[in-house]
Amino acid sequence: MKKVIIFGFIFLTSVVAMAQSGEVFTTVEKMPEFPGGQTGLQEYLLKNIKYPEEARTNVVEGVSYINFVVSSTGEVTGARVLKGNNEQFNQEALRVINAMPRWQPGMQAGQTVSVQYTLPVRFSLTVPDKEEKKHKK
Repeated sequence: MKKVIIFGFIFLTSVVAMAQSGEVFTTVEKMPEFPGGQTGLQEYLLKNIKYPEEARTNVVEGVSYINFVVSSTGEVTGARVLKGNNEQFNQEALRVINAMPRWQPGMQAGQTVSVQYTLPVRFSLTVPDKEEKKHKK
């Protein structure tokens, strides 16, 4: 029984030490959450993204995949483009993500930790209506 308790203490100590050492996790017990959840995130993006005028004029659409870290304090840091088909979209997505409010940080073993997150930001000039979405299912 003593061995089990010692192992558990060593395991928990190592997890806390990893979290304090600044390790960035990719998967945790509780992932970071934007204020208001997924709905809040979608609303934030819709409200804050400014469609680049040149892309609007030329009817250009696309997706920018942005990678960033939600720190153990909920701050968004280190945003970078993983993939994107349009530099104007990439820069606009970075601008909006870097301006995000604090998230609820991720949790691992009862401790807040930094978590890497990838967010696809879609630039689309047309928004399918609810009826169209129902028929596609």
